[in-house]
Amino acid sequence: MNRVFATLLLTAPAAFASEFGQKGQVLPSGSVSYVHSSVGDVSQSRLLVQPEVSYFVLDHLALGGGLLYQIDNVSVAGVDRPSVTNAGLEVVGAHDVPLDRWFSLFVSTSLYGIQRGGTDVVWGASAFAPLLFHPANHFFLGLGPSFALDLLAFGSAPKATVFGLRSLVGGYF
Repeated sequence: MNRVFATLLLTAPAAFASEFGQKGQVLPSGSVSYVHSSVGDVSQSRLLVQPEVSYFVLDHLALGGGLLYQIDNVSVAGVDRPSVTNAGLEVVGAHDVPLDRWFSLFVSTSLYGIQRGGTDVVWGASAFAPLLFHPANHFFLGLGPSFALDLLAFGSAPKATVFGLRSLVGGYF
């Protein structure tokens, strides 16, 4: 009995995982990240919440959009500055590269616009290439490198370049 249960547990998800990326599927997903950096007497903490929804317009090719919500806290010489809230929108294009029934590479690029601190506006581009793990039908987990580059900045907002490791959780139907 235990052997039958173990076999079903291991083989059932593999039978469905390869369905990911089919034309017509809707793909809600999102990530949450926290970054803390410190240089000299300046320390910064950033919380980023990034929900997205994409649609596979062709097999393994998805288009979609998402929201960006970020809170930055900065401290200089031990004195906290006021928190800055950033909010924005992004358009996303992604390509799924199936590797086997359990894994795929989900390469995406996006263009984004962010309003920083209520007055400054930044436009940029980003790329994200997580390796997705499909442990069960209609569910995935991912982890991979991400890169964002601010292309245009209006107001007093500085342009930023961010490279990091990002996780992703989502599903599809």
